[in-house]
Amino acid sequence: MGEICDIIASSLKDSVTALYEDVHVLRAIMLIGNGPIGRKRLVKELNLGEGSVRTLIGRLRYLSIITEERHGCTLTEKGARLLNVIMDHIELEHLALTGDHPHEVYVIVRGGASHVEKGLQERDDAIKKGAEGALVVSAYGGKIWFPSLTNLSAEYPQFAEKVKGTGIRDGDIMIISWGSSMLNAVNGALYSAIELMKKMDI
Repeated sequence: MGEICDIIASSLKDSVTALYEDVHVLRAIMLIGNGPIGRKRLVKELNLGEGSVRTLIGRLRYLSIITEERHGCTLTEKGARLLNVIMDHIELEHLALTGDHPHEVYVIVRGGASHVEKGLQERDDAIKKGAEGALVVSAYGGKIWFPSLTNLSAEYPQFAEKVKGTGIRDGDIMIISWGSSMLNAVNGALYSAIELMKKMDI
């Protein structure tokens, strides 16, 4: 198991009673990486109970990923290095590419294309964690594709150009997720990305 997925798995040790999941671990690390953040804000941002957030913080402290002081939680040097690894592999943006959904995000998973067949599993993973729907596209040969199926650059050039404008590179996978809320859209996209990273041994 790769470094990112190993830390996430280790953080889930007490999650049976704490009621948090792998996507909450990843989101917590990303949120804390933006600066000191308190428990109350984490409760709100993650949509978890106070007890679950307290347990999650305790696990991340035990793993030396974060420290907690009066002004809130911050990443340690180890945590900052981990966040850099995360950001090298995934990119999350709150941007509607389809134009059809008010709560839409996308995640780019760098180098993920060779681990995806038709994108159906990744779509289903996103829906499993709250998304109402998802699209999975890949970049190959300077063009945008539904994996193994359709050349979107040829059939839907305007949409393909929007996707290319995000900075997606050949070999990358993009998971576009939407939901009844931005939280559900984000959770769906990130869960799908986590499952793909497991296949990639990241």
